[in-house]
Amino acid sequence: MVQAEAAASRGLLSEQQEIDRRAASPRETSVFLAAGGGVILLAHGIDVLYAHGPNWPALSIRIVWTLLLVGQAVALRRSGHNAQLAGTAAVVLGSAVLDLAILAATGGSASPLLPFTFVLAIMMPLVAYQWLAIGMLGSGMLMVGAGALLANDHAATEVIISFANAGGGAVVAGWLLGRSLARARNTAEARHRELSAAFRANEKLLGELREAMANIKTLRGLLPICAWCRRIRDDKGYWDRLEPFIIANSEAQITHGMCPDCFQRHLEEDPDPP
Repeated sequence: MVQAEAAASRGLLSEQQEIDRRAASPRETSVFLAAGGGVILLAHGIDVLYAHGPNWPALSIRIVWTLLLVGQAVALRRSGHNAQLAGTAAVVLGSAVLDLAILAATGGSASPLLPFTFVLAIMMPLVAYQWLAIGMLGSGMLMVGAGALLANDHAATEVIISFANAGGGAVVAGWLLGRSLARARNTAEARHRELSAAFRANEKLLGELREAMANIKTLRGLLPICAWCRRIRDDKGYWDRLEPFIIANSEAQITHGMCPDCFQRHLEEDPDPP
């Protein structure tokens, strides 16, 4: 019974740990980053079709960007907390700079990649994993830089206003998504801590139960008792009175009394007891 309870407790903790790990693991972010690197390279093919020829500056920027994302994807799986923090800052801020560079290399305010700026602004708080402030800084840099690029190209006022409205909405959406992810992660971590504490308390109780059960003395099996003198034989072959044997092999305490039959018989034999 005790072993079954312990096994069930360990199984529950292991299952919850796996759920929490999947819910708040940087491994998911690493997969997202690696996929993003592939999409960035794939987008170069679209550029080639659009421009009817290779854009070597844009391709160079995409290669650097892809290497940055893939490098962080590997780091998230293998590095410690500080390395993950540094890598996340490099990816978020570097992505903002590289995206602005691609915009400049593919037409500036007329770049077909300009709408992707809004998508990237939303994704940055999610890419930042658990450092929401870094993601928001990257989104802000991206939108300010893209707005400056439009102003430098003397874009129409209506275009700049529309970009500012859409960019502000993208930044807010990114903040809400990042905050929701952070809350979900914190909830999962709190649940894991509570479950770990309950598991430790359960282990302590199980240990106390094991100790208590080890101290319980029970009588089992056949008990050899003399049919005439009522003495009982112990494991060493010695014959002893029944009372000491019961006291030594159980938690019972012996007290003496007289049954009605004996009382009646002794009363008849000795009606005037001393």
